[in-house]
Amino acid sequence: MENFTERFNIFCKEVCEENRFFYSQESNNFLNDFYEALTSESEEFVQNIPSGSTFYRARSHVYSSIDNAYKNEPFNCDDMKPVPNIRSTGRLNAYNINALYLASDKGTAISEVRANANAPISVAQFKTNKELKIARFDYTSDVDNLYSFYFPKFTYFLAHRFSQPLDAPEHQAREYIPTQIISEFLKSKGIDGIEYPSQFISSDKEHSEGKSVDELLKTEQQFNLCLFDITTADCIPESIEVLQLSKRINIISKSKGSNKSN
Repeated sequence: MENFTERFNIFCKEVCEENRFFYSQESNNFLNDFYEALTSESEEFVQNIPSGSTFYRARSHVYSSIDNAYKNEPFNCDDMKPVPNIRSTGRLNAYNINALYLASDKGTAISEVRANANAPISVAQFKTNKELKIARFDYTSDVDNLYSFYFPKFTYFLAHRFSQPLDAPEHQAREYIPTQIISEFLKSKGIDGIEYPSQFISSDKEHSEGKSVDELLKTEQQFNLCLFDITTADCIPESIEVLQLSKRINIISKSKGSNKSN
């Protein structure tokens, strides 16, 4: 898809500042061209996942100001699903339209919750109950050298956009709009969900011990899955367990341009 970044920026400006529900012909063309490129570039980017595929979901426990402690009882299956009419918004779901966010493994599911260090976290396994058509947005740590050959530029670009949520609530209402529209557009085309990379790396000590950060990013990068219909995957009751985040590790790098003189 030619000029994707430029066309995406024009699209973002329109839907964030000018037209929210009825778009210009230019934006409609952008969405249609994006879908055509996604489905025609390679079968790798739209795939079917079989019924019975397993994923994970985590939820942080609530702190009780009365008891001055977190609730330790594990959530049940109903609690592990999105709460109806909770009026939340996300990178891939619009305000008050629920989607089911899952992860490829327990560690990623827990990391994505961003819970307080002392908070218990209920983690459950989910299984898909039908075959699902998924749009995949992937990248590797070597992508700066490889994406021009292996990856269409727009899938690489959106993989980063999907995987970097905004922590500041005041920014989410605006900055999530373009990706919410893309998500809903794919849903209208019969896509059941979106797979995108997690910004977190595996926390499994057995597999990560002794590896450098670069090695972990290459071999242990995990992914998230957003399902548009929350009924297409079921929580397995016996899989629910309560875990706790024991350590946070920050990977810090120097900001670009930080060496510039005044």
